[in-house]
Amino acid sequence: MNHKLNFVKFFACVGVIYIHIPFPELFGQIVMKAAAFAVPIFYMTAGYYAFGNNCEVVKRRLTKIVKIFISALALFVAFALLDAFMDNELAAWFDKNFTWFAIVKAVCFSTIEFAVPLWYLIAMIETYIVWYLVVKKQKEQNLLKLLPFLFVLQIVITAYCETVQVDWFWKMNFIIRALPWFLLGYYLHTDKSQKLRNIKSGNLVFLIIVGVVISILPIAFGIRLEFSGLGYLPCAFGLFALTLKNPSQHICKPIEYIGEKLSLNIYIFHVPLSSVIGVFAKAFGIDVTGDLWGWCQPFAVLVCSIFASWVLHIMLNTLKQRRKHSTASA
Repeated sequence: MNHKLNFVKFFACVGVIYIHIPFPELFGQIVMKAAAFAVPIFYMTAGYYAFGNNCEVVKRRLTKIVKIFISALALFVAFALLDAFMDNELAAWFDKNFTWFAIVKAVCFSTIEFAVPLWYLIAMIETYIVWYLVVKKQKEQNLLKLLPFLFVLQIVITAYCETVQVDWFWKMNFIIRALPWFLLGYYLHTDKSQKLRNIKSGNLVFLIIVGVVISILPIAFGIRLEFSGLGYLPCAFGLFALTLKNPSQHICKPIEYIGEKLSLNIYIFHVPLSSVIGVFAKAFGIDVTGDLWGWCQPFAVLVCSIFASWVLHIMLNTLKQRRKHSTASA
């Protein structure tokens, strides 16, 4: 059990929330850029634990992710339909989201307009499909050779898209957003990565700081060339590499628990919960367009997401135990 990784995963899911529900003004933009390490940590974790797995294990993980995606998509569809119904725009919603372009965008760019956070799961599914084929043909080492090229491609495409300010989905396909981080996590489990794993902790902390500084420089100083993506690599790598040092050491058990057990649920539910929280805030007469709410909302979503994810986790565990008991009794 890597307790340090679970600790970092907590802050990764916090980062995801602050990306999707940002703080106001320049501070919010800086936090969004600094929090960009979040999703790479989850992809690296998947890649790291994919090391040594055969086709059947990869297939089981792929099936599990597909099931999670279908459940999450059903939740987002329900919320989107309810919202469209309340606004008397059901027909327009179906016309917009059930087109060939929407399907192509979901497959090629991991993007569903009414369920933006699910791009992570779509890209993960596509990555596991590729990984299944690679493992089946035993070509893992061949794919690893593409790792530097994939990261260069990611940095260049991200910088271009953000500099010219095209629609964000153009930079979201799994080849440049998921596969490089997955492969980096896998590589860090191989014997060839020993030198990287042996980098001193102080140097890794320095890498993290440099990465964060690079990430926030363009937005903080209004630099025209958007090169924030260049900072994600040292930041995410440094954080993940730190978790590989003394992984059995506890840092904070409650935070580790959230990172291990609740982080995926927090990732999935925080956006719908944000809408629910907004409805309740309006019902209590809170001005959801005001500055005060803009500063409070990210914290409120974080707290409610953790609580809702914990309740769901307890409920699912209880159902699982009852099924086991019923099966044993039969």
